[in-house]
Amino acid sequence: MNSLKLIKLTAMLSIIAFSINAKAQVILSDNFTATGTTDPSNINYNLAGRQTGSAALQSWTAYDVGTSLGVAQVGNTTSNVGQPVGTNGNYLYFANKEQVSLAGLALTSSNVNAPLLISFDMYSGGGPLDQWTSFSLTPTINPGFGADFSGFPIQNGPGAFGFLAFGGGGIDSWASGTFSGGATQTSDQFSLLLTGVNGTGSAFAGNGTQITLMNGSSTIGTYDLTGNMTTAYLSFGTSDLQSAGINNLLIETAAVPEPSAYVMMLSGLGVLLVALRRRRA
Repeated sequence: MNSLKLIKLTAMLSIIAFSINAKAQVILSDNFTATGTTDPSNINYNLAGRQTGSAALQSWTAYDVGTSLGVAQVGNTTSNVGQPVGTNGNYLYFANKEQVSLAGLALTSSNVNAPLLISFDMYSGGGPLDQWTSFSLTPTINPGFGADFSGFPIQNGPGAFGFLAFGGGGIDSWASGTFSGGATQTSDQFSLLLTGVNGTGSAFAGNGTQITLMNGSSTIGTYDLTGNMTTAYLSFGTSDLQSAGINNLLIETAAVPEPSAYVMMLSGLGVLLVALRRRRA
């Protein structure tokens, strides 16, 4: 191997090492493992065994919205909400106009200092075509979002985002309480990337908030919220005649390289530029 090739290889290895040293921080993951439960209505069973992350352990709170009587469960092995074979009740089940929330986990600039990725599997129980399962990020958390439940499942006002996945296969997105477009659901897997309005940095840093929603490998849309999202609470919900399930929840900041990794990358780029200049000369 000649010296120029060796220099290029060294530079490329430095740049690769930069990407390897970029570390994501898991804020919370929950796989809802409920093996051995004797009380499926205890949705916080086995938190220590199923949750990881800097914010673990986080309890879930279930709210019956309006006059409907919901029943949130983990370890439910009899209901069918379209979960994959072998799930064996290891998911969060909720139904009949019910809201389940991470009421104790406020996402703010203090715990989200970089782009934020939220991903999960969402199963729907095959209710009528106009029935839905919802996801929402809201600046406040309370049963049904309001005393008259007028904000359920989508909260109005700046700094709120949500979507509805309908039994008929459609997805409707709402940004700051405004309908922002529809799409067709192709996968049980959803993910959201939250950044500043310019597509970088923290969504909670006061630089505006941009959210990209994906379903499987398809991008549903990218939305700029009205106002800043300074605090966000995560909730799921269902309509009156729908049952649903959530699994494999992951909330993490996007990979942010260690300071030493930046030095390594810059060194590698410098070596590569020197090599290219020598070659041109």
